[in-house]
Amino acid sequence: MLFWALFFVRAFAPRFPFGDEFALWDLLPPSGNLSLESLWRLKNEHRIPLPRLVQYLPYVLTGDLRAPMVAQVFLLAALALLLILVARRMRGSTAWSDSFFPLVWLHAGNWANLLSGFQIALTLPTALATTILALLAVSRERVDGRRAVAVGACLACLPICGAVGLVQAPALAACIAWLAIAGRRSAGGRVLLASVGVCAAFCALYVLGYRAPHWYHESTRPWAVLDVVAKLLALSIGPAAESWWPASGAFVLAVIASTLFLVARAHDGTRRLAFLASLAGIACLAVSIGVGRAEVGPNQGFLARYVTLTTPLLCTGYLAWTAYGRRRSTALACGALALVAWVALPWNTRAGVAHGRATREDVESFERVVAAGTGPAELVESFTGLFPFHHPEASRWVVRTLALRRDPPFEKGRSFEPSEFDYLTFSRPPSRVASAEPVVARFIDGHHVVMAPIGASLRFDVAPGDARISGRFGVPSELAEKKSGGVRVLVESVPREGAPRTLFDRTLDPVSVESDRGSLAFAIDGAELPPGEIVFRTEILRPVRPMWSWSYWSDIRIER
Repeated sequence: MLFWALFFVRAFAPRFPFGDEFALWDLLPPSGNLSLESLWRLKNEHRIPLPRLVQYLPYVLTGDLRAPMVAQVFLLAALALLLILVARRMRGSTAWSDSFFPLVWLHAGNWANLLSGFQIALTLPTALATTILALLAVSRERVDGRRAVAVGACLACLPICGAVGLVQAPALAACIAWLAIAGRRSAGGRVLLASVGVCAAFCALYVLGYRAPHWYHESTRPWAVLDVVAKLLALSIGPAAESWWPASGAFVLAVIASTLFLVARAHDGTRRLAFLASLAGIACLAVSIGVGRAEVGPNQGFLARYVTLTTPLLCTGYLAWTAYGRRRSTALACGALALVAWVALPWNTRAGVAHGRATREDVESFERVVAAGTGPAELVESFTGLFPFHHPEASRWVVRTLALRRDPPFEKGRSFEPSEFDYLTFSRPPSRVASAEPVVARFIDGHHVVMAPIGASLRFDVAPGDARISGRFGVPSELAEKKSGGVRVLVESVPREGAPRTLFDRTLDPVSVESDRGSLAFAIDGAELPPGEIVFRTEILRPVRPMWSWSYWSDIRIER
């Protein structure tokens, strides 16, 4: 399974980032830098400083975007091996059914995580929580010093791994605090108690200054939340769970019920607490996702990136049967779990390979566009079409950053100037810009535009033979109907010798005149322009707040 997962990454992993993967560039120049602020910055509802570092270090050491993905594969393989060793320690020997662990952690149905280094933000806290379960469940005895250090480190790191770790931390921290108090006179107990304190401090820091993303809407419909939770729990089997639904949900429900029955009958303190804490943590995680995602869209519980989040639930059931079940019942229960994992493997593999091929095709399509020497506007349009995670402005930023860094797929071929991406639809960048505030590239009213405060001027040097000027202008739609003070739009010829000449003069009052709203075109045909400059500038009609005093230019062409 390890070799297959590595082959899967090598075959289908992209060489350049898209979607959430580009968050890594928040830590890389020219778009970002490695700092405490950038590590702590919110990504949606997640503060993920530790996963950011785990993604950053392999990339910086190798320069290959796939290195963090390979690191993630080895993390999952190590977790599977740890659980095999724990089951062996409990049983006294290794059983064929222990193949369950690599089958559920390393299958290709986990494609959304395996093909994205950023998804370490979900994999790492899941691995930490499962490691706590394994280290506490491996023995009925109190936690010794070395295990206490490992357990404490995992607990302390959970809240700095995003919301996935944060919502599981209270249940696991309560378990560890109980064990720490019970063994408070031992070194291990003091280590555990200290780790609970660190965990609580990180949880408090997490919520300090926290703001939910604008699209986040908590669900108040219990049945919608329950639907997401049930599907998310079933997804622990892999994408096969969606094909088998609702039988997959019934199977996982049976695993939960049998695990609770076994744990309720147990009498050993440490191991029993570990199982209960693991189940409680997964329940908190599932409910939080249900509340936060039920209103986003249908089948949120079956999202591919959530595949491994509830896998610890099945692992808890497997270990509980190994620890507490009678010999025959244990063999039957663990064998059933392994058999389901084996049967699900073809479904999970097909799902992973299908998505892997689709990803590779899109990546290769964009690489061909780059290799053809395409211009910036076409590059941004192609990137947006192939990777619809991005709106056009985000695509511009991504492509611009990759091109300027000469990162794949821009390591060969033509080089680009920053201004080429700042003035995407201009036939040439302006030679000078005079503006009280910086002009900015935006995607507005269906066009790539250059937003400028009213009063700004864009100056272009006249090239020999220039005779035709065309373009578009307008007031942003959010200002056009109620807030704009109106604008006078001017295009002037400023020769080196002689007086300036107005080539185009148009007044816009979009608040009062409906035809002045939206993107408007202009064209100027005439004799060859004299040597000098062409100036595009605006004047305010009525004073308004500076935030409302903006207009834009797009599709500027100065041609022969």
